[in-house]
Amino acid sequence: MFYHLPCVPSQKQPTVYCETPFQCGNITVGFPFSGEQRSPSCGHPLLNLSCNKSSNTTSINLSGYNYSVLHIDMKKESITLRLSISGSFCSALFSSSPLPQNLLQNLPSYKSLTLLAISHAR
Repeated sequence: MFYHLPCVPSQKQPTVYCETPFQCGNITVGFPFSGEQRSPSCGHPLLNLSCNKSSNTTSINLSGYNYSVLHIDMKKESITLRLSISGSFCSALFSSSPLPQNLLQNLPSYKSLTLLAISHAR
């Protein structure tokens, strides 16, 4: 004998972990980002932010490169990153974009995608 007992909660289950924004320094964001108190299931798997609590700065690791997150504008759908590397930024060793291709899909809904690399002689 089999009984089908649908499991329907009587109350809405809390989703507080996805409602809580990521906060660190001057960065406060929600979806598609995750990190710290925001579960990885609350955002894109490649957009996991980290907070350096001693310096109160946000960083993101993309393709093995650690970037400082300078600004995120959710209305303009833009993010400003700075790559901190030792040695010369303009060296031949850093000749291709380390950004993941599956994050940079050229979709019809994209209005623009601007990548800017600035190298200052020291």
